[in-house]
Amino acid sequence: MAGDAQPGLTPPAAPPPNRPAPPGSRHLARQLRRGRHLLWRLWQVRRAFLLALLPWTAALLLIGGLSYDRLSQSRLEPLRLAQNDLTLHGLTVLSRWSGFLKRDLLFLARSPALARALENQRDQRIDDLAATWLAFSETSGIYDKIRWIDETGRERLRINLEEGHAVRVPSAKLQEKTHRPFFYETMTLHPGQVYYSRLDLNIENDLIELPYKPTLRVATPLFDRQGNSRGVLVLNFLAHVLLDRLAQMPSSFGLELNLIDHEGYWLLAPDPTQAWGFMLDHPEQALARRNPKLWQAMQRRTSGQFTDSSGQWTFDTYSPVDGDPALLLETGGMDPPTWWLAVHAPQSVVDDLRQGVLLRSVALSALAFLAIVLFVARITLATHERNQALARLRHRTVELDEANTSLSTALERQRAMQTELVRAEKLSSLGLLVAGVAHELNTPIGAAVVANSTLIKAREALDRQLADGLRRSTLTDFLAHQAEGNRLIGSNLERAAGLIRLFKQLAVDRAAVERRRFALAELVDDTLHMLRTRFKASPHSISAEIPADLQLDSYPGPLGQVLENLVGNALTHAFPYQGSGEIRIGARLLPGGEQIELSVADNGAGIAPEQLERIFDPFMTTRRGQGGTGLGLHLAHHLTTELLGGSLAVSSAPGQGTRFTLTLPRNAPATTA
Repeated sequence: MAGDAQPGLTPPAAPPPNRPAPPGSRHLARQLRRGRHLLWRLWQVRRAFLLALLPWTAALLLIGGLSYDRLSQSRLEPLRLAQNDLTLHGLTVLSRWSGFLKRDLLFLARSPALARALENQRDQRIDDLAATWLAFSETSGIYDKIRWIDETGRERLRINLEEGHAVRVPSAKLQEKTHRPFFYETMTLHPGQVYYSRLDLNIENDLIELPYKPTLRVATPLFDRQGNSRGVLVLNFLAHVLLDRLAQMPSSFGLELNLIDHEGYWLLAPDPTQAWGFMLDHPEQALARRNPKLWQAMQRRTSGQFTDSSGQWTFDTYSPVDGDPALLLETGGMDPPTWWLAVHAPQSVVDDLRQGVLLRSVALSALAFLAIVLFVARITLATHERNQALARLRHRTVELDEANTSLSTALERQRAMQTELVRAEKLSSLGLLVAGVAHELNTPIGAAVVANSTLIKAREALDRQLADGLRRSTLTDFLAHQAEGNRLIGSNLERAAGLIRLFKQLAVDRAAVERRRFALAELVDDTLHMLRTRFKASPHSISAEIPADLQLDSYPGPLGQVLENLVGNALTHAFPYQGSGEIRIGARLLPGGEQIELSVADNGAGIAPEQLERIFDPFMTTRRGQGGTGLGLHLAHHLTTELLGGSLAVSSAPGQGTRFTLTLPRNAPATTA
């Protein structure tokens, strides 16, 4: 059949179906497209990008170098600490042993047995002294020789330490030591002073003793009770005890401890063949020859660190007197031995510690450079986009400037109009004051005119009676009427004069803004007097409780204007539906004595919350079209805050009345108004 497969043949595989790319591949493709787009944008701003990248690269190189140095120093810090610790430990050992030597020397020099032998040098006394020294030498085990050398330079008694046992040297074997420095230099010292020799190898019979005996000699002069010199006491300290202790001190990092004398020769060295070059006629075995730069650095400083191709060195100096003037006196002013402790870290140790620091620094710098490239690329592209946006905004900026100029001009016109309206409000208030004063003056002046007319008519009647014959009773009545008329005229004219003076004072205060000292009670009374002329027909009452001794150094005119506006506002707005209301004015001195509180309160209808928020805004009024300008409270607030240096607050609730509170300084601030 056509559909059957032929024997021995394998049918071809079906082609794989079309499958969507895995999510990871799609994400990779998007990242590649974003990368190509970023590179294209950077190519467009390549000059700015390279200029921005240059200082960052320079800074990275500098920081990378500093970081490498800091990391290296950090890796070497434990090594430095170990060197310092080993040096300090060595100095402690030297100090301890030098203290032991001085203590033992002075102990033997002050012993009673030695004192008796110095007074009477008989054999018995010397034998007693020898017994004491034998016991001491046997017990201490660190002194090769203990000697008494008399003032002639001959040994009088010597105790040797042989194979761990103390032995008295026979008199026949005692030697002359006149030529030795430890004798003739010690003989120049005073009682209690100590001589320190150079640390060297012991010489016996002019030959270096074998095996080597590193020896340090300490000596002190001897005197009898009469102060006569009786020679010196010398201890030969077996310094190998000290050197072995230094060599066996534990150390880390494979550190090498060196003890060097004042001429630069090794006393203790990692290589024993380098030691005692000055004794063995090997001048080349000196630090000054082997490492002259290190030796020069050690000569310049008493302690410090030094690094060269051989490794890292830490050094310090030690002397038995250690710079102490008091101890220097104990040596008679002679220079005691000075030793250098030098701890050496071989270069191989330093290289091991630094291994890996460079690679780590390079890796960190490469990562930092990649981050800087990405950062600078973003900044450069953002700056380029910002510049383009700024270019698009320039045209809008010109248009906005023109609009701002127009708005500023309109605002200036509005401010000028507002100022003019405030001035008009002041003049309106002054006009009402003038009208009130004129009305108030009308009463006394009218009464004086009527009285004067009555007197004129009485005089005319008297003249007519004179023609017909004057009676005494008529004359008496005329004179009585004349006196009463004159009194009425005088009293009314005085009342008019008082009103004129009050008006003059108020007018001057309002117009000139004059500062003076005044009583607050008098200002309130004058202001209320003027107000009563305007609201004479009002059914509302006004009361004031002001302390009579409350004095202010301020501006009475503006303060009166504020008070008049507040009371006038209450009379106009507080009682729209009440037949009669009450306005109370009070004042008190606040704690501290520097400020006062002046309040104007009424029991009227109160103020709605939405109106209370804008109560001091200009042109805010509820009587628009009924004569209200909305500038009265604004002017009061302006004068209080700008001229009087105080504050004006209001509290009110519908149906519960209103209270205005002025807080004013007793001494108003200076002003140029």
